[in-house]
Parts: sequence; structure tokens; C-alpha cells
Amino acid sequence: MSPKAQANQLKEACKSSEYLMQLRCSELLEFKKQNQRNSSKSVLNAQESFLKYSLNNKKYVGSFVVTSDGQTLVNIDSSSYSDNERFIKVWHLDTGKLIYSLNNHGYSGFDVSSDGQILVTENSYYDNEKYTQVNAIKAWNLKTGKLRYTLLEDEELFRRNLILSNDGQTLVGSSKVGSSKENIKVWNLKTGKLLYTINDNSHPNTISLNGQTLVTVNHVNEKININLRNLGTGQLKHSYYLNKSVSDKLIVPKVVISPNSKIMVVGYEENIAVIDIITGSIKYTLNGYNKNISNIEGRSFYSMIFAISPDSETLVTSHPKSIKTWNLETGRLKNTLEDNIETKGHSAIAISPNNKTIVTVTETEPIKVWDLNTGKLKTTLIGHKETNDLAFTSNAKTLISVSRGSYDDKNKTIKVWQLP
Repeated sequence: MSPKAQANQLKEACKSSEYLMQLRCSELLEFKKQNQRNSSKSVLNAQESFLKYSLNNKKYVGSFVVTSDGQTLVNIDSSSYSDNERFIKVWHLDTGKLIYSLNNHGYSGFDVSSDGQILVTENSYYDNEKYTQVNAIKAWNLKTGKLRYTLLEDEELFRRNLILSNDGQTLVGSSKVGSSKENIKVWNLKTGKLLYTINDNSHPNTISLNGQTLVTVNHVNEKININLRNLGTGQLKHSYYLNKSVSDKLIVPKVVISPNSKIMVVGYEENIAVIDIITGSIKYTLNGYNKNISNIEGRSFYSMIFAISPDSETLVTSHPKSIKTWNLETGRLKNTLEDNIETKGHSAIAISPNNKTIVTVTETEPIKVWDLNTGKLKTTLIGHKETNDLAFTSNAKTLISVSRGSYDDKNKTIKVWQLP
């Protein structure tokens, strides 16, 4: 007998007999309570059932990249503070199985070409047998893990920020020799040829998807410069400066270029500036958005929490107890997503490739899934603590959540979720 039929039978019994009313109405009430408990349990199970699997790492989960086809995830795993014990792991996203691991070479940074064929790594570690520091940039076959060639070795100390152009043709990295200024080197990745060097004590930040613009950042006196350069030649096109914070915290500007390569968004302290890349003019600014504080190897960093939709139409920003969506072109407020969080702020925002879903998280609360157009909460994902980062794969259904954790906790995991 179905639950509904059973409930109706109990109701009729209660009506027809005083004895049954006394004896069985209590059963009806208990049935309803049990049904409510089962309903609540089913909701919880549904939330947890979105989780496909977890990728456990040793001590600390570093940066990660998902290939454009959504099939492979690459991340840095570290077993201690030592550079010698930073590994690169390559995973199959459908199954969660480890494909291979690059060990014992002190990997400090990496990037993956857009076609998913080349893995480029920065190596910086101490060779205990030769009693010398080893520094190198190497290119690998991502599918097999075999070394293709070495771009540079045993010359300079690299700064953990390699960037590949979207077409996979150009590699940008930064380095430093002794006490000299930091410089930027740009290579042709296919040939390994050095194209040019920028000697202005700067480091690379990002490359536009159309491969025309390189953004670099450098510190001059009490100012931070954001520079727009021609990627092909290194020529400076536009420059903007930010006043350094008087705070004892290290303020790290966040720079994001829209997917259509027309707009650059810069976040610094309490402000966001939206800039036209073609003309160099500032379109508008937003004030009072949220910044999250992270502790990385003992140093406190402010990180800017915002994202641009893949169609380049929407800017999403984090605020105390809310998420706001804006028209990227005009700065007009579109929606406010009420999120009564109890923490210092959101730690990550991700937007699905189909421009329909926003995912947000804090380091102390569950992952929340929102409808981008209506601003309504769709569901909550339970089961990942201290989440620091989020990313979608290309199918807009698979979500990656990362908890980098500290060196003494058990939350250092990557989780893979399947959204409805």
C-alpha cells in the first residue's frame, strides 16, 4: 500500500471509531512526523549526492587547472613547506583516478595549454647531492607526462607565475637573479625561443583571451602600477597606478580581463575599477565590496572576490551578506543575492560556462548554487569545509571545489560535484 493510501486509511479509521481514534490517531501523527523526517533526510541526501568523489592530497593543495575539454585536472600537492616536496598531480576528471604524478622536482608553478597538450612547469628546489639550487622552466606532454624540452635551467630564481596565451603559442614568466630587479621573459612555446625581456621589476598577471594584451604589475615607491602591454612586442599601451595600503596586510590587486578581451576589471582594497582596454579609459568604479583575508605560509593577504561571466555581460561581486550582479558594460545593478553569511566574507565565486549559474562559498559555510538571472538560491552543497576556490568544467554541470587547508588539518581536499 502506498504511503498516501495508508494515510487516507488511517484518517477514515479515526472518523469511524472512537476506539480507533484513541488507538490509531497517534499512529497517524507518528506517520506524518516520520514522513517529514524522511523528506528532510531525502533533501540532505540529494545535496550530498551531488558529490562525485574527493581527491585527497598530502599536506597542502596548491594551484589547480582544469583543461578546456573538462577531462583533466592538474594541481600542485605539497607534503611540507620545503620546495623539494611540491608535486604535480594529473587526474582524470570523469573517474577521479590519478593519471600520473611528477615528483621530487620542487614544482612551484605551472600552466596548461588551451588544447590540453602541453604542461609547462616552474621548478625551484635544492639539489642535496650537488649542493646547489636548481631552477628551471620545462615543457611536458600533458597526456603522457614525458619531458618535451627545457626552456631555461640553473640560471634564475623563478617567481611562481607562469602564464600561457590562449592559443598555446606564447609563454610568459618572471625571474630574478640575485639582488637584481625582477624581470619578465616571453617565449615562443612551440620553438622555445626567447622573444623579449621586460626589465622593470614587474611580474606578469594575466593575458587576454585574444592573445593581444599582457597585463603586468610592478611596485614603484609607494605606488602599484598596472600595465597594459602588447603581448607580441612588449610595448606599453596604458598604465594605471594604485596607492599602496598603509595596512600591515599585503594587498594583492586582482586583475581580470573579460572573455571578449574588451574590458579589464581591477580590484584593490575596497574598490573595483572597470577599464576599457581599447581606449584605456576608466568606465566606472564600484566601492565597498568584500575582500577576503587568507593566510599563506604565515603571511596575510587580501584577495579580491569578484568574477566576470563567460559572455562578458555580467560582473559578480561579493559584499557583506550579499552577492551583487552588475551589467559589465554600464555598471547598472542587476540583482542582489541575499546571503546571510556569518563570516568575514566569501572566499570564492564561480560562474558556469552557459551563464546560468553562480556558485559562492565561504570558508565556514556550505557551497551555494544560485540562478544568475533571477538571483534565487537553487540548492546548497554540503560536505566541504574551508573551501578556498571554485571552478566549473566546460559542460557547466561539473563543479570543482578546493580546500587548500593548512599544514596541520585534514581539510586539504579537492571535491568534484555533479550539478543537476
